[in-house]
Amino acid sequence: MRRAIPLGLVALGFIALATSAPADEKAKYAELSQLLQQTVVAHLPKEIHDYSEWNKTIPVAPGGLRLPGAKRTVLKVGDKDEWPHGTWKRTKIWFDDPAKDIKVAVKSFRKDEGKPYQVQIEANVALHGERERQQWTKGLLLIGVTAQADAVVTVTLDCEATASFNIAKLPPELQIAPKVVATRLTLNQFQLINVGNVIRGELARELGNELQGIIQNMLHAREPQMTEFANKAIAKSLKDGKVAVSAATLLKVPMPSKSKD
Repeated sequence: MRRAIPLGLVALGFIALATSAPADEKAKYAELSQLLQQTVVAHLPKEIHDYSEWNKTIPVAPGGLRLPGAKRTVLKVGDKDEWPHGTWKRTKIWFDDPAKDIKVAVKSFRKDEGKPYQVQIEANVALHGERERQQWTKGLLLIGVTAQADAVVTVTLDCEATASFNIAKLPPELQIAPKVVATRLTLNQFQLINVGNVIRGELARELGNELQGIIQNMLHAREPQMTEFANKAIAKSLKDGKVAVSAATLLKVPMPSKSKD
């Protein structure tokens, strides 16, 4: 799951909320939420695949085989013939319609005395997961199992924006540094909906638990990537001039004075 949820336009949200005229808080949240939702949907892949545990093979070595007359699968690996062997596993995650399956909302926006602006963003993501397991022995497929499930994942991002003046320029330039400081992903719902090619029972439950754990682990492993990617996207939006800052009062930053020494 290499691509993470980008929040480059969150900087716009900081400025929009900080400079807007007094208005209903929920209305302001809704405006920023819509902006973030459009950004997320535009960058999200519709399908994510993991084949890291797939295509395990061993060299073909005739002789001393059980069931010597059985038809065996042979794969070309480079210029050599090899047999599928061992446990093969693959995972697929996909969305029906990202525009509908992803709901982004600003949960809170506040400015405490002496602290940066604090914004918490929450995204609920509805997705489908599929886990397939095959067991091979020297080219013979012993069992093939596929499990599918529906899941809902909550992504929570804690953001903050700090401000300072660059007094090396005249007039002094207000510099804003918004960033994502923490990312949390939680698997809130998981429902096993289908297990194919196997009698329901212990093996079905085992594969379902495996799929649930894999989705959770894949998400947790990418929390730092999501934070890093979001910060880079925010920085780029500022560098490209997509965020306009026109007044020192935006983040209530006092104007520094140059030393008389």
